[in-house]
Parts: sequence; C-alpha cells; structure tokens
Amino acid sequence: MSTSHESMARGMGRVVQKRSQLLTPETVPALIGLLDFLIIVATGLIIFWFYLGWRPDKFLAYCATSTVAAVLIVQSFYVAQLYRLDVIASPFSQAKKIVLICSIVFMCLVTFLFALKHSEQLSRVWFFSWFLTSTGLLGLTRIVLASLLISAGKIRHKVVMVGAGKQGERLLRHLLLTGDRWVEIDGVFDDRTGRRSPDLDHPVLGDLDDLIAHVRQNHSNEVIIALPWSADTRIREVLNRLTVLPVRVSLGPDLAALNFLPSKMHRCGVVTLLEILREPLSGWRYFIKLIEDWVFGGLLFLLALPLMLVTALLIKLDSRGPVLFQQQRYGFNNQLITVLKFRTMHADCIDVDATKLACRNDTRITRVGSILRRTSLDELPQLWNVIKGEMSMVGPRPHALQAKAGDKLYSDVVAEYAARHNVKPGITGWAQVNGWRGETDTDDKLIRRVEHDLYYIENWGVLFDLKILLLTFGEVVRGRNAY
Repeated sequence: MSTSHESMARGMGRVVQKRSQLLTPETVPALIGLLDFLIIVATGLIIFWFYLGWRPDKFLAYCATSTVAAVLIVQSFYVAQLYRLDVIASPFSQAKKIVLICSIVFMCLVTFLFALKHSEQLSRVWFFSWFLTSTGLLGLTRIVLASLLISAGKIRHKVVMVGAGKQGERLLRHLLLTGDRWVEIDGVFDDRTGRRSPDLDHPVLGDLDDLIAHVRQNHSNEVIIALPWSADTRIREVLNRLTVLPVRVSLGPDLAALNFLPSKMHRCGVVTLLEILREPLSGWRYFIKLIEDWVFGGLLFLLALPLMLVTALLIKLDSRGPVLFQQQRYGFNNQLITVLKFRTMHADCIDVDATKLACRNDTRITRVGSILRRTSLDELPQLWNVIKGEMSMVGPRPHALQAKAGDKLYSDVVAEYAARHNVKPGITGWAQVNGWRGETDTDDKLIRRVEHDLYYIENWGVLFDLKILLLTFGEVVRGRNAY
C-alpha cells in the first residue's frame, strides 16, 4: 500500500488513540445496568440506616429485600429493552416504562412477603420511601447520563466498511442520514479500487491489509462488509481475513434489503431470514391484549347489563322493530363478523349495507336513537363481541362493507385501508378520541381516521389502551361528531 495511505492511517490512529479510553456503545448499557442495581440496593440500605439506625438483627432482611428487588428490576429493564443505547438516549420517552416496571416489581415483592408472612419484619415507611426514591433516582440518573455522555458526544461507535462499490455507497449514505449520533464512519477499505462507486463521498484508505492495521491502531468497534449477498465466495474470503480481529464483523444488507430498513433477522429452522413485516400483536403482546379484553369487557358487560336492559325497553316503547341492529363488518384479517348495536333508526329505514351513512339531523334516527348515538350507548352490545373474541375494547372501529367517503368506497380512497384489519376492531379507538368519528363525507376525514388507526397499531401498549379508554369517557360527555 502507498506511503500516503499508511501515513493517513497512522494519523487517524493518533487522533482516535485519545478516544480509545472513552465509553463505548457496548460498555455503556452494561454500566448503566450495574448503576441501576447499585442505586436500588444503596437507596434501600441508606434509608434503612437513617430511618431505623444500625440494627444488625434487621440488616440481613432489608439487604436481601433490596438485592432481590434490584435483580428483578434490572432483569425486567433488560427484557423491556431499556438498556438499548437509543432508548438510553431518550430517557423521557421511557419514563412510563420505568415507573410501570418498578411499580409491578415492588407490588409483587409486597405480595410475596405477605404470602410468606415476612411483611411484618419490614417497615412500611421504609418500603414505600425506598420505592419512591429509587424509582425517581433511576429516571433522574438516565436523564443525567443521556446529557453528559450521549448528547455531549462522549460515546463513539467507530465503524469500518469493506466495499467501495454501489453497495457500500448506498449503505454509507444510509448510515450518515439515518444513523445514531454516536455512529462514526472510521474508514472505507476495498482492494478492488476499479469498482469504486463514483458517488462515494468518502476516501478509500486501502485494502484488507490496511484495514486490519487500521482497526488495530484505531480501536474501531465494528467492521461492516458492504458487498452484494450474491458474492458469497468473496464474502467468505473477506471473513476469513477478518477472523484475526477482536471486533464485531457484520454483513451489511443487500441493495434490495436497504429499501426495507429497519428490519430484523430471525431464524426459520436453520435458515436466517430478513424480517420485513411482522404481525402487530404476537407472543406475549397477544396474550396481554386478550387478557385486557376479557377483564375490561367482562367487567363492563356486567356493570352495564342493567343499563342495557333499560335501554332495550326504551327502544321498544319508542318505535316498532327489533332492539338490536346486526350488521356484517370486517374484523381481524378481513374476516366477516356480525357487529351488534342498539337500533337507533326506524325499522323501515334501516340500511344494513350502510350505503348512506348517518348525518346531522338525519330523519331516519328515532328519538331514543338520537340520545343513544350522542352518548355512544348504542355501542354497548358490542361488549358481547369483545367477550366472544371478535372485537377488542380498543382498536380501529369496524366499518360497514359498503361504507363510502363521498361516492367512493373506503378501500378506494386509502390504499392502506385493509391494514386496519391486522388487529381486532375495537369499541373505541385512537381516531375516535381525537375527534375522527362520525360522518366521513370527504376523503380527508377518512384519511385522517386511517392514519390514527395505523398509528395505534404500530404503537400499541397497555398504557396506550388505558389512555384511550379514559379519553373515551371525555368524548362521550362532549358528544363531538356524534349523530
């Protein structure tokens, strides 16, 4: 290799040598996990010391309780991916998770101690003071660390790339545009200089021999092989050469896969695959959502049963016809379900196909029906759909098969409309509590509703559902767009 390349590598080595002692993206999560453990244990023991004084006969019980809680919380944080660097860099967005996990762990600890009849050995003042103080310190520490380490640029993940062709150029551009702030391109290397992409805005520092020397000198954190996946022989050759380096070596995505980032790798049998799309609610998320629906749906059904009986009687007294209105709508995975509602229109005006949606001052609506629609009480029978497993308490509202925005079917207005059916429909939803309910006489109203539905699917969480349920009561009182 030329002397200029060697001198450049040595020059960069001197610059990065000063950085080699800094914290890295690999060490910071582990250190924060250790710090979380120490905070929980130390907080418990310090409060024990100041509140109870030095009590050797009690110290072991308090120390063991603090340690068990610390282990459970740190492990739960790890499972919840709170030790990912991008999560640590946004401490405020994770505050709810931190409080929720700490609350659950402490509640489980109280239950466990009570079951073993050991709760009397611990001071209640100490226990709750320890819970509140340690939870607050965990959140505060993350805010301080995010400011001192990440925002201040004290952490660097130095990446070296193999491949200066079109593959490397596209990947490099993607990293620079969308990469995390701590990612630093530490050099591009390729021993096939004739294949360099003319759009590559980064100097090529040498071949594989120069790369090995560069990584050893500059303490780079990762080597990315940016070669087409079809060049398997070449990739194997490069991997064999790089086995001498004590760094992570990764295979960059193919050009086609770059269009689908971010994606995850997973295994199907012995084959590793690139995951492009996945089911919105799977694994533990599916069961949590199911339990949530059973608990809230069953409880509300029992509480609302007297009200539903009175409503049924009023409907019968107000107008002739059935009490319930049944309509075929799309449910999960575009499967047809029969949605139940209290009848709100005169029997001879019922529009099963919903070719004409209800509008303000609609003469088809009965006197009782007007009140039911304004208060959303006409939706109460759908609690039975929830109990049957056809609907959820929270989710995109199910629409009639022939529902239209103006004179166009919903699916003709929004290309992603069917994506709403990737989860069960709900009695209430994110669109409804944001005012996007009622008549959809324009394309924009439907588009906004679908946008909110898709946002909900992508960001589902138990706390999100609870927020929507609470906001729903406010919407019922306001009666916005309900007619």
